[in-house]
Parts: sequence; C-alpha cells; structure tokens
Amino acid sequence: MSTSFSRLAAFPRHRLLEAELMHGRSRELDLLARLGEPTMSTSADELHPVFFWDVEWACGLVMDLQFRQLSEELIVRLDQLDQEHALRHLDIEVRDLVVLDASPAVESGPVATAPDRRWEIWQGVAVADRRRVAAHLTERDAQCWCRELTAADPAETFWVTTDH
Repeated sequence: MSTSFSRLAAFPRHRLLEAELMHGRSRELDLLARLGEPTMSTSADELHPVFFWDVEWACGLVMDLQFRQLSEELIVRLDQLDQEHALRHLDIEVRDLVVLDASPAVESGPVATAPDRRWEIWQGVAVADRRRVAAHLTERDAQCWCRELTAADPAETFWVTTDH
C-alpha cells in the first residue's frame, strides 16, 4: 500500500485514545522500511531500547507506535477504534496480534464508543456487474480505501454506502 503519511513532530497525546488498542510482534526492519526512522527513541545505552513512531495518514488516522527492540513487541494506539484500518495502512506482518475490541469496559468509560461498521465499498456501473468489494468498515476506512481503489484503477467506478 502506498498511502502517504506525515510524521508528527510531537507525541499526539491529545488526539489519541489512552488505551493500547493492539499489540503483537513485528520486525524492526519492516517498521523502518515502511515508516522510516523513528520519531524518537529511548537512550541507546538503556537495557531495553524502545522506538516510537507518531504518524498521521492522509485520511486523518493518527497512530502512535511503540516498538520494544529486544522483544520485538509492537504496541499501537490510535485516535479511534479503527484497528483494521490501521493494520491496512501499516501493511507489515504483525505476529501474535491481540486486538482490543469495543468491550463493555471501553464503551462505558471515557475511552471510546464502539465504531459504526455499517459501511461498504461497491464496484461497477451496470446493476448486473456490481459487486461488493468490502463490508463492515468504519466510514473513515471505507472512504480511505475507496479513494485508494479509485486512484489505483481510475477506469473502474467505486463508491461507499451503508449496509442498511
């Protein structure tokens, strides 16, 4: 995926949910190839170095990544409960992935409400040729993905709708 992103100069605490929304194991080289040098890191002489990337994708998704070098643990915080969208943008292998979903503890607290996943992407013009490309997406993910599909294949028609 070639979606563009901006590296944030400062930790975007005011824009992120406080919860660790995903964690797993990843390779340092994959992160460096995908995101470039970290936004910052702990001291090189610390026993367990940690790298940090703070990025905002073109669609507005804000992502804070913490990578613990020795254990290869990747921790992800986001600005919304939109983990599938974040993984699609990140586009690297994450092993042993644990995703915090919209559990009652999250919904009842100040963290966030469950995302609206009624959005779908469709392709085609003629009724007989229409096909659903993706379903159960957040609106931001559906709009973002639709723009990417249209840019990749301008001859095709893609659109976003809800599944009501």
